[in-house]
Amino acid sequence: MRPIVPILIGWHDAMVETALDRAELQATGSLKRRPRIPHWLRIVNGTEIAFGRAIGKLPPRAGRDSGRPPLGYRMFRPAGIVIPTALSAIAAIHAAWALGWRWPGGSDVALAERVVGAGAELPPEPVVWAVAALLGAAATAVAAVGAGRREPFLRAAAWSVAGVLIARGALYIPVDLIGGLDTTYAQLDLALYSPLCVALGLGAAIVARGPRPRHQKQQSAWSGWSQRSHGQVT
Repeated sequence: MRPIVPILIGWHDAMVETALDRAELQATGSLKRRPRIPHWLRIVNGTEIAFGRAIGKLPPRAGRDSGRPPLGYRMFRPAGIVIPTALSAIAAIHAAWALGWRWPGGSDVALAERVVGAGAELPPEPVVWAVAALLGAAATAVAAVGAGRREPFLRAAAWSVAGVLIARGALYIPVDLIGGLDTTYAQLDLALYSPLCVALGLGAAIVARGPRPRHQKQQSAWSGWSQRSHGQVT
């Protein structure tokens, strides 16, 4: 929790100060002191807003063409192809490891240092096969949803794939930084494994959410919400 607590405290303080500043501005028409929001928090908020707009959870930026679907909708079809393909390729690599392939590294010890961790041993062959099977099942579920299947259990499976991948990537990044980058695995995980998990998870989330045929209706609702929020509609 140590690396997370300062972030949560900074986020909390910024929200409270912003709320009070808005109350002061509404009541008096001016601010005696502009809020001081840390740069890192501005970046985090901007990223969150951009992602929310991309997947259609937030209204588009003012002045944008309201008839154009959000980025998440435009990326649905490419993600429905790329994500299952990548997951299938990773599953095939695990199956090859279970069959005795030792790339990268060339030996059990070298491979373990690169994909498990320094001082660790390769998992038993049945465990590797199980991981390959899970990855294959994940690829199948995401591919089915990307092809237009909308059964609840398939969408739930696709959301589960997205959640597991994002959590794996997001949690291991601070672990690598705190533990130090003095091992080959930590360096590879920070540079490749964790970012790849996050990217695949976001892609799986786009597929799980799916296209929205009611996009135009949703955009109209957003327009009314925007006008009401700015006092343009009584």
